[in-house]
Amino acid sequence: MDRQISNETKVKQRRKKVITISGVVAVVLCLVLGFNSVLRPTLSKEDLLIARVERGDLRASLTAVATVIPEREEVIASPLQAKITKVNFNTGQQVSTGDTILILNTSQKEIELERQKDELQIRRNRLLQLKLDFEKKLAELQMQFKIKKLRVESLGKLVQEKRELLEIGGSTQDEIERTELDYEVAKLELEHLSVLIDNSKRSMQVQIRDNELEIAMQAKNIQVNQEILDQAQIIAKKPGVLTWVNDQVGTTVNIGADLVKISDLEYFKAEGQIAEMNVSELFVGGEVIIVSNEDSLTGKIGVIHPRVENRQVRFEIQLEDKSAEWLRPNLKTDAFVVTAFQQNVLKVENGSFYKGGTKNEAFVINGDRAEKVEIGFGESSLAEVELLTGVKEGQQVIISDMSKYEHLEYVNIK
Repeated sequence: MDRQISNETKVKQRRKKVITISGVVAVVLCLVLGFNSVLRPTLSKEDLLIARVERGDLRASLTAVATVIPEREEVIASPLQAKITKVNFNTGQQVSTGDTILILNTSQKEIELERQKDELQIRRNRLLQLKLDFEKKLAELQMQFKIKKLRVESLGKLVQEKRELLEIGGSTQDEIERTELDYEVAKLELEHLSVLIDNSKRSMQVQIRDNELEIAMQAKNIQVNQEILDQAQIIAKKPGVLTWVNDQVGTTVNIGADLVKISDLEYFKAEGQIAEMNVSELFVGGEVIIVSNEDSLTGKIGVIHPRVENRQVRFEIQLEDKSAEWLRPNLKTDAFVVTAFQQNVLKVENGSFYKGGTKNEAFVINGDRAEKVEIGFGESSLAEVELLTGVKEGQQVIISDMSKYEHLEYVNIK
């Protein structure tokens, strides 16, 4: 027969169950909290890059590269094919106006010039002889013309006299006809002689002009070769610094080969290069910022070169401060072509958290933890990113790389 359990015993049993269940729950909670602490790490602010969301102006830009070059550079090329015989200055040295930097061997050109001068003198002598011969021939023809003219006039008078004598019986008709024939022949000869004189004059003028033209061309060649000889001594036309000189004494250089580069190292500009795909963003007058380490300068696009080389487009940058102390020839810098200017926008310092595009997840500081939020992005530059949605002014964003925690909704911060 079963014995009835007392109420006191039942109460004790219930208390025991409650205590047992509570203990199990506590153990489970401890395990869950402990496991959660393993899965959700606590990060130190000292190990993170954190930036505050601010409101202000932002310059959006595209990345390019630039090379600093002298604003004014004189390149002197070889005026002739010759050997380098002497170099008086080396790269990096200062030169003054009139300094002879380099000398070329001009012996062959000098021989050629002397030959041309001799040929010119011969041509001039020939022209002089030609003029003398023409003048002599013309004088002879003109003398013949005068004599022939006198004969024509004499025959004309004789014809008249014969006709008068015929009337009184002092002459015959045959004599008159012979005299008239002689008169007509003399007139034709005089006319022919006049034409011959005119033709001789025109022929003489043409031959003289041809000879004078040849002499002028020869004189021009001599002048050009003389100028080439004068340029064979490479002389500085203005003060500057030799940024390059061909110092290979004894080597032969061709016509047009660069020999010397003289630069004014007081003023500089830059030559930029940008990917062909971004060329549509370039325009003359557009703003560009060049950066080298901690130094930066603002400039304007001056010239955009149309030729594409290795999928790159070159453009010139006119710097606002052309004589900044840190500028030097051939200095390689980063360049940022400003494509947009946004005023009074929310922005934050650029960092590894920004992957490009219009939306991206990032961690925002909220008390002792950083919570993952979706942020909408606008324009960007190397330094800053425009924030459209997801954050407010004054909030702090972790801008360092948090990709290893992207599966978590938040992380603890200490």
